[in-house]
Amino acid sequence: MNIKSCFLVAALLGWSALAQTPSTETPATQTGIQVHGVWTIQVFEPDGREVSSKTFHNALVGASFLTSFLNAEVVSGGGYLVLETAAGSGGPCGGPCHIGTSALNAGITFQATNLVTSYQGTNFETLQMVGSVTASSNETIGAVASWFCVCNAATTTATQCAAQPSSCGAFTRKVLASGIAVTAGQIVQVTLEITFS
Repeated sequence: MNIKSCFLVAALLGWSALAQTPSTETPATQTGIQVHGVWTIQVFEPDGREVSSKTFHNALVGASFLTSFLNAEVVSGGGYLVLETAAGSGGPCGGPCHIGTSALNAGITFQATNLVTSYQGTNFETLQMVGSVTASSNETIGAVASWFCVCNAATTTATQCAAQPSSCGAFTRKVLASGIAVTAGQIVQVTLEITFS
């Protein structure tokens, strides 16, 4: 791993800590290149009846991912979504809910491996991540995050990186102003759209 890749790993750890700061419900007006992260979380009863739905924006906390990708220093092994309490110590899965894919070995146990990632938009400017998980405990979702795993681009393909990533770090995160109550047995459907404009 080269020096810049080592810096990336250290930076990811630092940005993960910064992610604890709540962001506003709507993004600030900016000029230039912007990254928009829009989450939609729907809660359903097992019979399919919708209990609640909430849409909100999140904050970019892993900007080093973008510069490292553009400079061809890292390759992505894929990403996953996290639903947890505002304190980050629990969640509706008997702890935080991790929604990923069976191909990604992120060093954690995924409570659901049905995450589907696709490109959206006229110019493929939106990365959409969609998955769901069944709650195993009564809890309030107070924070969400998207995480991505990376490897040294010089020595690893995307498939190899998914199987054995060098590091994983938070890319976006949001602490909710008001949480989402979930009861054991309910299904939580999650959609995250990350758009570059």
